[in-house]
Amino acid sequence: MGFLQKITDFKNNFVSKQLFGFVDTSMMNTDFERIPVFPNWFFSAVIGQPRRINLLEVRSFAKSTWVQMVLNTIKKEIMIIDWDIVNVDEDDKNEYKEEKEFIKDFFANVNSNNETIQDVWNQLITDIGEIDAGVVAKEFSKDSYEEKEVEIKNGVGKVVGRETRPVLKDFGNRTLNEIRAVDGGSFLKDIDIFKRLRSYYQYSFKNPKQNPTRFEVDEIVYFMMNQRSYELYGFSPVQSVQQVLEILIQSTRWNKEFFKQNAIPDGIVGLPGTTRDSLREFKYTWEKEAKGRPHKLLFHNTTANFESFMPTSRDMEWLDGQKWFFHLVFGVFGVSPVEAGFHENVNQGNQAGQERITVKNAIRPYIELLTEKTNKFIITELLQNEKPPVKLRFYPRDHAQEQIEHDQQMQEIDMGALTINEFRGIKGRDPVEWGDDPARTGFFGSIDPFAVPSEDDNFDANEDAESQRKDEEKKLIPYTKAFEAFMSGK
Repeated sequence: MGFLQKITDFKNNFVSKQLFGFVDTSMMNTDFERIPVFPNWFFSAVIGQPRRINLLEVRSFAKSTWVQMVLNTIKKEIMIIDWDIVNVDEDDKNEYKEEKEFIKDFFANVNSNNETIQDVWNQLITDIGEIDAGVVAKEFSKDSYEEKEVEIKNGVGKVVGRETRPVLKDFGNRTLNEIRAVDGGSFLKDIDIFKRLRSYYQYSFKNPKQNPTRFEVDEIVYFMMNQRSYELYGFSPVQSVQQVLEILIQSTRWNKEFFKQNAIPDGIVGLPGTTRDSLREFKYTWEKEAKGRPHKLLFHNTTANFESFMPTSRDMEWLDGQKWFFHLVFGVFGVSPVEAGFHENVNQGNQAGQERITVKNAIRPYIELLTEKTNKFIITELLQNEKPPVKLRFYPRDHAQEQIEHDQQMQEIDMGALTINEFRGIKGRDPVEWGDDPARTGFFGSIDPFAVPSEDDNFDANEDAESQRKDEEKKLIPYTKAFEAFMSGK
């Protein structure tokens, strides 16, 4: 009976709880029982969850020509976009000059290497595009830290001890001195089983045996583009086209060796049944009479079979295959090949559309990510204000979209649905005294919405509009009379 009881206890405690996914609640606080767990949590990772990919291999593929063309295009586009520090609330009339100047001065020199904020953004875009892991380290002043006793928690959030170590002071009592972009591939996240972030650990490739350096959550800004619920880290476009890049690299290398070394002979000549002396004499005659002399004829009295090894034009169509593969590389990054300089089969109509695709799929996502992280984690630290009154804002320009909007606004002006002052307000220009009357639009004669009448003109806007209306009615009188006569049967 005792043996059967042990079998029953084993089934209830191990089989039902462990094999079927029930978590042992004795190891955690009762407040956390209803929090869903992270399925890929690695229980034996004491100092950071492993990423489980070969980052060196991914980065080697990212150095290929095709990836560098894409990333350089994205970086160049973003680096020339205008940005400014503006009010969070557009209706707020306070200018906040001190805050804006303080942030701009800091962005002009963010660290001791005399880097600007654009230098940091440039490095981040490279790391995000290659391995989907960009990291900005925030360096605080010494008086921003204090010795404090903190709790030590296990993987399920249960307190198992305490330790005293330097920790950052509370928000509002610390000073941010510098920021710098660091290698995102060297940082691992430390989380509990519920995917709650506890800290970061940086590993050194120079000395792999050294213990990793621990960083507080507030000391690191982690940039990631492709987030997934079932993974802790991102998935870069380079990883998705890694095999395509390998094909492109290997085909380029093979063709380089083919043209460089010419390892394959042009052909082979067979002389069946000939002696060694006859073979030597035929070779001598061939080199003397035919080598280097095209269209020369060689006469001999032996039986010779020639088989050419030279590739045909069809065999050399590997370039077409490369074109298809590099389109895949551009596609996963959302960049149109036109933006990188491939203008074949492109006309003015579809070029504007491809430029819009690049702005929408490649440029704006990076801008939104940089803006969000900078406003949330850097500007707040600089001003020591969780809800600062100012923010970073980019001003990207979509020329094709601007042309479409301009044409629509011109149509609304011509139809009288948009006044001149409303149009000038959209463009950020001051209103004019005569610009509120829709009768002065193109329905009664087109005018320049940006024109400001001179004081010497001395005309009244309403009288001028009425005069134009009467002139239009006079022009319509003959047509009106002819229509009335037609309807009356005359």
